[in-house]
Amino acid sequence: MEILLIFVFWLIMSIICSMIAFSKKGVLSGLFFLFYGFVIWPIALVHALLLRSNYEQEPYERERPIAAEGVVNGKPYWRTADGGFCACIDGRDIAFRDKASLEAALTTVSPIS
Repeated sequence: MEILLIFVFWLIMSIICSMIAFSKKGVLSGLFFLFYGFVIWPIALVHALLLRSNYEQEPYERERPIAAEGVVNGKPYWRTADGGFCACIDGRDIAFRDKASLEAALTTVSPIS
């Protein structure tokens, strides 16, 4: 009887570990923690509580909308934090030291045909 109670207790604790991991990381992590928690639930519980969530981002990881400062040859550009300029060319952000080099590069870019 005591062994059955211990088994049920370990099973409940592994389910709790699994639910915490599922809420932070998703399905596969929750399934992993179900087995991990069943084997060594005290360590798995601490591990699950210390997991970083996939669903929340730190303030420095959030993307802020960028207002274009101007447009050259149909391409918007904006000022960077270091005082330079940046433009999106062929899907990549390209940084320039000054506005003259930005305008020179954007006027030589031919449209994709």
